[in-house]
Amino acid sequence: MKKATICLLFLIFIITLSPFTLSNTNAQPSSIKVLDNYNWYFDQVGLIVVIAEVQNTGPNTISKVMVSATLTLSDGSTSDTFAMVWGYNLIPQQKAPLYLEFATSDSLGWGDRTVSKVDFKVTNADATSDYFYSDLTISGDKGVVAKDGAFWAEGNIQNTGNQDAKDIIILATYFTKDGQLAGVGMTEFLTPNPLTPSQTTSFKVGARDLNQTVVPEDLKIASYSLLIQTLGTILQGAPPTIVETPTPGPISTATQDPDSIQNVDSTITIIAVIIVIAIIVVVVLYLFKKAKPSADKTPAKSIQKTQPDKSTQKTKTKNNP
Repeated sequence: MKKATICLLFLIFIITLSPFTLSNTNAQPSSIKVLDNYNWYFDQVGLIVVIAEVQNTGPNTISKVMVSATLTLSDGSTSDTFAMVWGYNLIPQQKAPLYLEFATSDSLGWGDRTVSKVDFKVTNADATSDYFYSDLTISGDKGVVAKDGAFWAEGNIQNTGNQDAKDIIILATYFTKDGQLAGVGMTEFLTPNPLTPSQTTSFKVGARDLNQTVVPEDLKIASYSLLIQTLGTILQGAPPTIVETPTPGPISTATQDPDSIQNVDSTITIIAVIIVIAIIVVVVLYLFKKAKPSADKTPAKSIQKTQPDKSTQKTKTKNNP
């Protein structure tokens, strides 16, 4: 997923929300909690990336969330940044990923400095009566590591309701085996758009920045959770009730490249065909071999009958009633 595409998607959505969020009279920062399972890493261009997860713990739907953060390094120096949470119209108990980028404040770069701690502050969290159309079901999802080391969560999504689902995106939060965050990702708008009632489509969402062949063990992905957002189908009123987001289960599918899975399936098919052919050949040869002696004996008997030995002929005559 290209960063420019992601930024453009959210910029467009922020603009569409702006008429409803100019005032902070309904701001409820205390309803949003940044969970303590955050993690950090250096990205490909040398920025320190902090990934975190936020949860709406209040009673109201929150339209958008802004978070500022202060990064404290191992030498005591600090760096500040802020970002929008990757998730909107969060209903009570819902979780969404947060992606923060920190640039070095001097020309020396990060050097051997590492992150000591990160302090988060929720600066904006507006209550709203809007919520996203949610009659969408994910099925057949699995985790796959591609040949280039990219981790993908892929599967199918179906519109199980009675309305069109417009501008669907899927947000992914990836976890290590210890439950810490390992990465985040987001799709572009799924196609077809809109997804009509009973219609099904597929999706594929990658873990941003993280090559699983080179990341340290504390960033290896072991599980994930997915959040569906229908940015173009917004409803009003009391949102649907959901239970607290469960702890993501382990990835049930072997993590391999889809091409290799296809190759394995093709190989298995070829082997099965060869085995079937071999069995048919063996059966045919067996039947042919069994039938051949019988064919040889028949002429011998006929010759014997046409040119019988006299003693044999007499014996047979005597034995006949």
